Amino acid sequence: VDTSGSMTGNPLKIAYSVLTQLLRLAKKQKRKVFLMSFSVRAEFLDLSFPRNWMRLSAFLEDCFTGGTNGEEMLNRSVEMLQSKSFAMADILIISDFYFPLPLKSTKKKMLIEHNKGTRFYGLKIDSTDNMYDIILDKTWNIK
Repeated sequence: VDTSGSMTGNPLKIAYSVLTQLLRLAKKQKRKVFLMSFSVRAEFLDLSFPRNWMRLSAFLEDCFTGGTNGEEMLNRSVEMLQSKSFAMADILIISDFYFPLPLKSTKKKMLIEHNKGTRFYGLKIDSTDNMYDIILDKTWNIK
């Protein structure tokens, strides 16, 4: 989830509402979840450990603003895909996507994971930017 300055207000409220519903489904289905919030830096919470569900509210309240470093978020996501717990998991990025496309080296890592079966999705909130449509498997728009 993007918590940068451009997501402040309604976009972030929408993002957290969608995220809350997705987390309820994941918990009900006993699916592992690796949650990351990002802006100038990325913070994460591994919800595959039951004790971390108690930390969820505090994690969601601890958002930071400023610019957006999508590169760090994407690289950390790829790292998690290389772990045993999240191999071949799918990635959902909830953002307005107002940050640069990934570096060539990051795109290459994403392609390797994609070829293994991972799918990269985007939920665009209050955004008209289409740059990431060419990189992600599917995007949805919420205005």
